[in-house]
Amino acid sequence: MTFNLLELHDPNEDKKSIQLLRVYGILPKYSLVKVGPKADQAVKVVNFLRNNNEKLKKEVSPAWKNEWVKSIGYNFAKKSLDDWFIGRASVPLIALKKLEEFGLEDEVNKLIQECDYFSSSRYRPFKIPHAMNEDLAYLLGAILGDGHLTKDCHRINYELNDRHLVEKFSIKVEKLFEHHSRIKTRLDKGEIRYYLRFANKNVIRLFNKFLQIPRGKKSDIIVIPREIQQSNLRIKKAFLEGVFDTDGGKRSHGLGLTSASIEFRDH
Repeated sequence: MTFNLLELHDPNEDKKSIQLLRVYGILPKYSLVKVGPKADQAVKVVNFLRNNNEKLKKEVSPAWKNEWVKSIGYNFAKKSLDDWFIGRASVPLIALKKLEEFGLEDEVNKLIQECDYFSSSRYRPFKIPHAMNEDLAYLLGAILGDGHLTKDCHRINYELNDRHLVEKFSIKVEKLFEHHSRIKTRLDKGEIRYYLRFANKNVIRLFNKFLQIPRGKKSDIIVIPREIQQSNLRIKKAFLEGVFDTDGGKRSHGLGLTSASIEFRDH
């Protein structure tokens, strides 16, 4: 099962053009990125735009870009448009999606499947997975257990009294998203608690929109996501590992699970 990452952009929430331009974009060609997968991806995106520019000039009209920008529904400076074609700025997902209206639906979907890095032109990129895998399944289970998607900002909080398990969570985050989160501590009624926080809209959307984790208070309304229910045994085991690392444990007659959600607990 794959995710349509074009849907990371949410028109119901992202109503300001600055959000569209700076947050939900395909990785631009940063001047400091000369080699490696990020540079390769940037070149691929630039070549995609250049090649289809020539194609659409012939098939639609030399002024097809004006129609493209008009279909996006936001005002873009000519410099911004030019920067997309030379790799100087990230290309907003909403702009790529509108290329489907010019007969490029298959080409756009293929491009997205070949892109791993999503970013604004101001902040460092996050790597976003295209499909469910064991690391993502573990994080999903752990967040449903003792994690939290904040409601008022785009952040994931994860806190336990077991440093080893928080380190395990952090390692999987770094491997999956190429993002390092520093583990911090706090005292809670004389007990040391370990926690980490990381913020990225695309990652939050992945967990919330595609993987059904509610934002804010969630303990009594969580469910087993359909992506887990429809996955293979390895994925399901990784998910249960995340769940039991947080909300599971030894009970009088073996292993048990504590959850305020009856639907989650009984299924």
